[in-house]
Amino acid sequence: MRTISPSELTDWTFCQKYWYNKRTRNLVSNKISHRDLAAMMGTTVGYAMDGRYRGIASIECESYFWDLVKEQRSLGRTWDYGIEEDTLDRVLEKITNHIETLMTYEDQWLEGATVIASEPIMEEWGLARQDLVVETTTGAGRVIDFKCKYSDKATSFATSRDVDLYGNQAMLYPIAWNSQGFPLKITQMRFVYVVDGKPPIIEDVICNPKRQAKWLEMYDEACRQIYQHEAHPEVPLLENPYHMTPWGPCEFREYCASGEHEQGVLNEFIQVERKEKG
Repeated sequence: MRTISPSELTDWTFCQKYWYNKRTRNLVSNKISHRDLAAMMGTTVGYAMDGRYRGIASIECESYFWDLVKEQRSLGRTWDYGIEEDTLDRVLEKITNHIETLMTYEDQWLEGATVIASEPIMEEWGLARQDLVVETTTGAGRVIDFKCKYSDKATSFATSRDVDLYGNQAMLYPIAWNSQGFPLKITQMRFVYVVDGKPPIIEDVICNPKRQAKWLEMYDEACRQIYQHEAHPEVPLLENPYHMTPWGPCEFREYCASGEHEQGVLNEFIQVERKEKG
């Protein structure tokens, strides 16, 4: 039986039909949007930091970013409104600035901790990844997660939306690591928010066993519901009537409203082969 990741839990609890279109039908918009570029930016920054802590001497971030772009273009996706050639140059500039910011302020967010693992994959948790697992100078285990902001207008602090959105990560990622049998036990999670042109903002979350237990119950229940749906796909899925994600309107909202998705008519989307992490 397959497992689900914390991000898949987020999709399912937000809207079961959103989860179905994204995770089962593997649909993506035929337009490459700023949201897609933000994801590529974060992936590239993560690639650079992973290479740094794995001791890789030469890290070609620019070519890595262009490979991500070419991969999406090869699917037949075109640029969304407002994205020009110089938009990609600005994204590359943001990537460079974010990497430089993380390296410049490394002493502040790493605080002398020893890196135990870089981007470890939690096989029993839907192949979820964690940016860094470190042992602090006091011997505590900590997950460090980089949150790279795409918008120049982004605040340089963690908003309430961020706290709510990343709550499942703060509770479940430490559980995922601790369940693997490693000697170092995670008791803290540190979010490092990176905004262009500003020092990073650090937010620490201490793992609360009671809250973790509640999140684990929710995770187990979501797994049960997903397994039940996969065994009985004829059972209708629930729909979030607000169609609003933490990033804005849901990309499938028009089809939920019109009912076209029930007939399989999704002309603004293409079906892709979903790649496994790792």
